Amino acid sequence: MDYDLSGTGSTVPIVVRGTKALTGNLSLEFGGMFATPHQQFGGSSFLAPEVRLTYSWGKGRFRPFVSGGGGFAVVRSDVVDTRWRESLTAGGGARVRLGDRVYAVGEMRLRGLNNFAASTAEWLGGIGWELR
Repeated sequence: MDYDLSGTGSTVPIVVRGTKALTGNLSLEFGGMFATPHQQFGGSSFLAPEVRLTYSWGKGRFRPFVSGGGGFAVVRSDVVDTRWRESLTAGGGARVRLGDRVYAVGEMRLRGLNNFAASTAEWLGGIGWELR
């Protein structure tokens, strides 16, 4: 995750999310990200739960998608008070079906905090398991 909060830099986030299909092409995603960015005043923790709508197209193994949503972010440190900020996200990527229930996903996600006074950008990749 590249960030521009109260200082800039990069850190490795941990992401957990779930997706519920609403139609064949539209789904609702819920989840969150946790990271520990180093800011001007020292170390901090960053938690961003959010909800997003995702539109995908394609019928084969390869399914590109775009998404957008919102939530909030909590930035906590020992030096500065805990800050709560609203967040808006947008992203795009693709899922590649590897088996009947297993898929690989790659995505680029942008997040604006506090009317884009601060921001994060993530390149995400992972393996998913589809529950039926």
